[in-house]
Amino acid sequence: MLVYLERYINTKKYDPYGEFMIKRIITLIIAIVLIGAGCVLIAQGQELDVDMTSDGNSISVIETIPFEAVSGDFLEFWIQDGAIDISVSIYGDSIDYESIGNNRYSSNVSLLYTIDEDILNTNIEYKLNKDTAKLEKTIIYNLSSLKITLDEKEIYSGTNLKFGSAINIDLQQETEVKTEKVETIPIWIFSIIIVLIILLIIALIRPTKKQKSTKKKETTSGSKELLSTKKALLMESLKDIEKKHRAKKISDDTYHKLKDKYKQEAVETMKKLEDIK
Repeated sequence: MLVYLERYINTKKYDPYGEFMIKRIITLIIAIVLIGAGCVLIAQGQELDVDMTSDGNSISVIETIPFEAVSGDFLEFWIQDGAIDISVSIYGDSIDYESIGNNRYSSNVSLLYTIDEDILNTNIEYKLNKDTAKLEKTIIYNLSSLKITLDEKEIYSGTNLKFGSAINIDLQQETEVKTEKVETIPIWIFSIIIVLIILLIIALIRPTKKQKSTKKKETTSGSKELLSTKKALLMESLKDIEKKHRAKKISDDTYHKLKDKYKQEAVETMKKLEDIK
């Protein structure tokens, strides 16, 4: 019976502090994930620089794109009508491309280049007629920034431009620098993320007094339950050895030793119960 009592005690062990720490760790992980998600939303997009130079009867255009090369992906770019002598190069090496309609072109650079770097610096070069009235540009991927210069003079600067944005810049007259900022992510999404992060931080730093009180209460309740069970088992053991002694199944010496032992443990257990009460 004492063996079963020991097993019972072992299976009833409970660590409320350990459970509390596990909950804190899970909360911290969730906070980190939310912060990371917020950073990804804020930092999404690429940079695009467009440099134009007047050259005789044409305008030479060079677009520099830090294209993220991922296996199986295609480099896509958009060029306005009337462009001639289109060429695409990566680190100075010319690559093939094909038209996919609606002024869009594509090249499978990830199959042609296997490098250790995560970014392929891509140059797209073409020429426009010198009498071209406007520079047109349709954004086909989210941009964190776009800068356009003409003869080393900045004529356009934009940030956070979303997919599908259309830009038209007059090239035939003096133009002040145009600055545009388009929000790619609604402000309410950022607000929700910030509120969730604040709530999680409060949950992490709030006082643990309530947890300690709960731990003490649960520990006391558990101790009382274990002591009551131990008392019942000891009393049962005393009755059991009494019956065996009467039936001459155990010797007098063994009977007195077990009786004294169980009786002493029972008295100690009852004293502990009284202390708890």
